[in-house]
Amino acid sequence: MVGVRAKDHGEKRQLILDKSAALFGEQGFRGTTIVDISSACGASKGWMFHYFPNKETILYTLLEEFLQLFCTRLDASIAEGDSPTERLRSYIETSIDILQEYRINYPVLFNEMKFLPEEDQRKLREIERRQAQQLRGIILAINPKLAKRKEVVAPVTFLVFGALNWTYTWYDPKRELSPNKIIDLSTRMMIGAISAA
Repeated sequence: MVGVRAKDHGEKRQLILDKSAALFGEQGFRGTTIVDISSACGASKGWMFHYFPNKETILYTLLEEFLQLFCTRLDASIAEGDSPTERLRSYIETSIDILQEYRINYPVLFNEMKFLPEEDQRKLREIERRQAQQLRGIILAINPKLAKRKEVVAPVTFLVFGALNWTYTWYDPKRELSPNKIIDLSTRMMIGAISAA
């Protein structure tokens, strides 16, 4: 019967994505085989191919779903009526929350994007640019003078963007400052840097 799926189809698909993300983060995309993934899932290769035709599709799905989630949550967190400072704080808070919630080595996974077909890379870059554009708008609201210095806007945007995305590699709320304190500290530092740029 076409279109009929097992009730646990979504759970099995998510299991593959979760195990693949962990393996890609540890071993790299090229160092991970379909056998590795199927073994981690306690399943056969045939079972795997029922959900994804190849490794590339798994990696693309991981990155695409994560980026879409990131953009959607950023959109919801940044209210139009808020001040630029409040919007930056919301952007930072949402970014850190997501990266803590999904403690998977996404910086490594994004580096592995180069193994995907060019069209897939282009689609992912377009979604990623949405995140950067959201941040760019906040930066220009904090320091409107940057609008006349176009050569500076992109570097400032990506310096802030990169700093946030790499919190995954070092920030642990169990050992470091509390989330609120790290968000407040990040906001103050970034406002100072943006204002001085």
